[in-house]
Amino acid sequence: MKTALRLALLMANLGLLLTAALYLAGQPVQSAPLTPSAGGQLAMDTYTETVLTLNLSNQAPGRLINSLISQGHGDDTLFEVLGYLKDQSGGGIPDAFYQDVAGAPVGRDVFTAHLSDYAGLEGSLEIGADGSIHIRSLRGSTYAGKPGYETTPSQDGRFTLTYAQAAENYIYTGSDFSHLPGGDMRFDYYAFAIAWDEGHTVFLPLALRNAIPCFTDDFSRPESGWYEGAGEGWRVRYLNGEYQIQLTAADTWAWGSPLHPLPEDYRLEGDAHLTTSVPGGYGVLLSGNETMQTGYAFIVFPTEQAYVIVRRNSDGTQTTLEDEDFTSVIHAGTAVNRLRVDRIGASLHAYVNGVLVATWEDATYMGAGLHFGLIAYSYSASAVDARFDNFSACQTALSNPLFVEDFGVTGRWYEADHGWGQFSYQDGEYEILIRNVNSWGFADVPLEGGLPRFAVEVDARVSTGAAGIYGINFGQVDGDNLYHFRVYPGAQQYKLLKLVNGAWVDLTAWAVNPAINDETGTNRLRVERDGAQIRLYANGTLLTSLSDSSYLGNQELSLFGMSWTETPVAVRFDNFTLSELP
Repeated sequence: MKTALRLALLMANLGLLLTAALYLAGQPVQSAPLTPSAGGQLAMDTYTETVLTLNLSNQAPGRLINSLISQGHGDDTLFEVLGYLKDQSGGGIPDAFYQDVAGAPVGRDVFTAHLSDYAGLEGSLEIGADGSIHIRSLRGSTYAGKPGYETTPSQDGRFTLTYAQAAENYIYTGSDFSHLPGGDMRFDYYAFAIAWDEGHTVFLPLALRNAIPCFTDDFSRPESGWYEGAGEGWRVRYLNGEYQIQLTAADTWAWGSPLHPLPEDYRLEGDAHLTTSVPGGYGVLLSGNETMQTGYAFIVFPTEQAYVIVRRNSDGTQTTLEDEDFTSVIHAGTAVNRLRVDRIGASLHAYVNGVLVATWEDATYMGAGLHFGLIAYSYSASAVDARFDNFSACQTALSNPLFVEDFGVTGRWYEADHGWGQFSYQDGEYEILIRNVNSWGFADVPLEGGLPRFAVEVDARVSTGAAGIYGINFGQVDGDNLYHFRVYPGAQQYKLLKLVNGAWVDLTAWAVNPAINDETGTNRLRVERDGAQIRLYANGTLLTSLSDSSYLGNQELSLFGMSWTETPVAVRFDNFTLSELP
């Protein structure tokens, strides 16, 4: 059953149910045969992996860790603290580092330790890209002003970030060793940045005047304000340090909320899991009124590794923004999933386990003073037990880029061999191979929805074939209706076309621009869509700007490779980013 139908059934039962109340890449472990030495002993090798880190220095006089605790971050896990620091760092803490930490094994210290555990620390707290935690002695003031390092204040003025401007300036902080049957594994840790507090008093009256305090809850105290109650087929309560929504009938849903008001721009984030593997789902309600008769729902179905986003309208109907889309980043079964939704103006950014899975523009319910909640839905199961923990609702600001892909981890982009062409990961890049002449193929970006004002960038190059062509599709309604930014590096040419019901329409003629690197050189392509305005770039140079009002709204993106008169042609892509225009 499609989820749109599921949610229609879900919403139809509303009146019968509860009415209260998400750098250096680590080097892979090398594999080598074990060979006996002359003495008959196995020769033991040592393998090395480099791990990037961020250090939080508790140096005087500012004592950043103590200061963050006093600001309400004491109950936050270190991963949640990292998210706050990243969002306020102005890009100094890359999203790629945050996503590496998010991908660390469940149970690592970064997900379980709380900032308050390190109150009064003499030294620095190190967060590794592998989810590890170490105590070091780095001080931001030691490197501030030194060649090779840049020091900037955070966007909210509450901390300072000193970071290396190049990899050779990363700071070695120590090593760990693991003893394996075939040898030793050594992890070398290098800090790319130090967050610290200079101890200055920063006054931000305009930013703080309308701020609503950050709400956090680990559900250890039943008096923290969430709704508790029970009815026919449902129960909502605190249970063993978690928040439980239990359903005992099929096609039933229930929700709970502390009815805490939201600021204008906010982030909702929390852990969720089922106690048994059933078809049910759980999620987050946002921008709702006090009875959640209006607002949005972001719901995950872990058994199917799918999610939906729906809007509940004031007339009792619902609008499906994203209908049951699969993503491998959702942990299946009873595993914990970290859910996050950012509401920035009219934009909705939905994350699972630190990875952006959907971006939508919807201005129906905006502004401060609305409410949030947690929800569970039984679908066809007769018994669903959903649990929630480590929840936060905080004011936030736009963080760019929204989506980053370096193709270092396989499995999210399309992979297949169709004879005429092949789509695959190759040595940390994504490759589109075309075997037929005058043919092309495209691969969708694994991200649902879109924005009316965005920038998309990618590195592209021809790896095989002198006459290879590549580019970016955007405003993609489907395979027959889209914009098509085409680059032919062999002649340093570009062109913009529009596909209308399967027929090509030229928006520009072929044009030569010396900013395009020829032949097999890498070109950094960028497309900006600002409403109807379209701007195309190569390697930082504006190629053309024009206006076309087709295919506006929440449309998809894709990358393509194309052959001409010679085959095979293979094009490769790397370092893909999607940003929302400010």
